[in-house]
Amino acid sequence: MIKIEKLNYDLYLSKNSIDLFNYFDVDDLHGLQRSDCVNHKDTRYNCFIAGLCNSCPINPDRYFVFINLRKSYDPIQFCTLVMHEFTHLGFRLYNYDLDTEEKIITFAENETNNFLKNKFYE
Repeated sequence: MIKIEKLNYDLYLSKNSIDLFNYFDVDDLHGLQRSDCVNHKDTRYNCFIAGLCNSCPINPDRYFVFINLRKSYDPIQFCTLVMHEFTHLGFRLYNYDLDTEEKIITFAENETNNFLKNKFYE
């Protein structure tokens, strides 16, 4: 598991969904169960967790984004996965205020572009 601390959130990268449960040392992760994850074999086509954005189990005031690098086999789907998770994060950071919709989308675009430029997925 790779952890990258950002100003407003933490970014976690791995090729295995179970790593997220192991890192936080939890059996339940926002409704997802470790036992279900253990019984699911991640493949590039089907991951138990492809991406996730939520509050951090060890610090609920901080958000995290998880990206399963196993999904990077298809650059288009991978880009939309990353954008999808950063959009969730943008809504959280802007308190779901739809008056800031353009800020939320721009935030997600910028974070996605930074992610892809840094080639965290290779």
